[in-house]
Amino acid sequence: MPDVKYDPEKAIDVRMDFDSPHVVTYWLWSRTAGDAWKLLATGTDEDAVTNTGHQHSVGPLEAKSQVRIRVMFSGNPKTTYRACVVLRQGRRKIHVDEWSGVTNSKGVALEQDDLKLVEPQ
Repeated sequence: MPDVKYDPEKAIDVRMDFDSPHVVTYWLWSRTAGDAWKLLATGTDEDAVTNTGHQHSVGPLEAKSQVRIRVMFSGNPKTTYRACVVLRQGRRKIHVDEWSGVTNSKGVALEQDDLKLVEPQ
């Protein structure tokens, strides 16, 4: 689980861009140590569209929170997908996920990242 340096006094802007001929569904959760996951944002592209983007602002989140990003692609078997998820505070990028791959024989792929938010020392 990578550490992501952030300011717990500020919100986090999340930008998700998908370049994929699939239906895309995503979830964004957070939790503090020992607590259950709390859904912060979710969304879907109900039709297979090649290029789409989504924007969310979440938080501020408590110090030492964890964030989970999950993206599911659903469409034709063995087709390629790409996604980019960028977390920012103000103009500063604090984390970037770039995923690409090929859906399985059922036409599905799942990508996920778990992050630990830490204050800069």
